[in-house]
Amino acid sequence: MWKTWLLRPLEGLLDLFFPPQCPSCGGTVREAFCLCDNCQSLTRRVTPPWCPRCGHPFSRGPDHLCRNCLNELWHFDGLRSSFVYRGPVAKLWARFKYRGDRGAFRTLVKLAAQDLPAFEVDLALPVPLHSSRLRERTFNQAWCLLRALWPDLPRRYNLLLRHRKTASQVTLPPSKRKANVRGAFSVRERLSGESLLLVDDVFTTGATVNECVRVLKAAGAGRVLVYTLARSILT
Repeated sequence: MWKTWLLRPLEGLLDLFFPPQCPSCGGTVREAFCLCDNCQSLTRRVTPPWCPRCGHPFSRGPDHLCRNCLNELWHFDGLRSSFVYRGPVAKLWARFKYRGDRGAFRTLVKLAAQDLPAFEVDLALPVPLHSSRLRERTFNQAWCLLRALWPDLPRRYNLLLRHRKTASQVTLPPSKRKANVRGAFSVRERLSGESLLLVDDVFTTGATVNECVRVLKAAGAGRVLVYTLARSILT
């Protein structure tokens, strides 16, 4: 407590001479790891009305199933995301994912934590990276999200394995993404009906998380929910 009291004047002086900057545009902000008003206005949270199955947001409601949920066989039991993947969110996430920018990560975690879905599950796990991609990047971004956003949830890092290296989904058209990840994942051990939370960074076509959930349920998982920091929206 006394250390905090002694540091407050120093923090005030630092803010006076080196005011915190918006991590997206560099403008001045009131608090570190926060967006400025303009970047906040360009950041869209995923809120109702939305699809009750996959969480796809609509401009007006009521809640109803989106066309993907009407036409596709999803294996997951529900999906929620915090943001639409565009603007400052896309910019900051790319800086963390590809450049390891921890300040960008802290900003997004701080924003997501303001309105975080509550999940009651037996176990949480990340979408895994292939070992070669992990060596290249040095961290699994989904695991970082899981640890930062739900530190109290029971979690397993390597229950779900990515045993086949695949092309980056970003480089592929939507029509080829499902085939790209088919058979790329396996489960380390048999499950006994546990409810799971699967965490990933961005939901685009859903091919990756859907394949992960398929193999988890084939291994004996019960209800499987999915969380992604951000998601693309249908056009």
